[in-house]
Amino acid sequence: MFDYSLKPIQLDLLKELGNIGAGNAATALSSIVSDQIGLNVPEVSLVSFQEAMDFVGGEDMVVASIYFRVDGSLPGNMLLMLPLTSVKFILDFLLKEEDINFSKLDPYQTSALTEIGNILCGAYLTALSNFTQQNMYPSVPALSIDMAEAALSLPLIQMGEIGDKALLIKTTFTHGGKDVSGNFFFIPEIEAFEKLMSYFGVENA
Repeated sequence: MFDYSLKPIQLDLLKELGNIGAGNAATALSSIVSDQIGLNVPEVSLVSFQEAMDFVGGEDMVVASIYFRVDGSLPGNMLLMLPLTSVKFILDFLLKEEDINFSKLDPYQTSALTEIGNILCGAYLTALSNFTQQNMYPSVPALSIDMAEAALSLPLIQMGEIGDKALLIKTTFTHGGKDVSGNFFFIPEIEAFEKLMSYFGVENA
């Protein structure tokens, strides 16, 4: 079991990396839709399972989750979780579709959401990879719509082995004066977690 705590300067560094990733993602999204998309990162932190649940709205909240396996020098799992209000905003904006059957998304809707996940995952992984000088490769994304507890349970099951912590990057999309939020979790494997924290000068307390 490991217990890590971050100092303000370390949190600032993590947030800056998150902002770099968000900036890259915003540029890619704006290019795809030929319109200005803003992304900002109001919060970056290490969170417990319960805190992760609180961030996504509680265990009974229905969310869209986009899961990635990360291989390379810092292996682990990545999970982008979007409340259904954010999903509706994204699909309405990208596909001009307001009537959405969340229990059965069509192939175009599924493709649009997984592409958003690919862009965000790639942008944040690139920021982490450039900072640590380690190779990180995401898998093909897997999309599901389920209760938050079910979506979080599988990729976060290993958290008990690494001090009950995952890296959270809270992400806010902005367009036309409207903000929609999502939560991006990176859960490294045990050795990768220790290695990643060492790059930020974080010692096991």
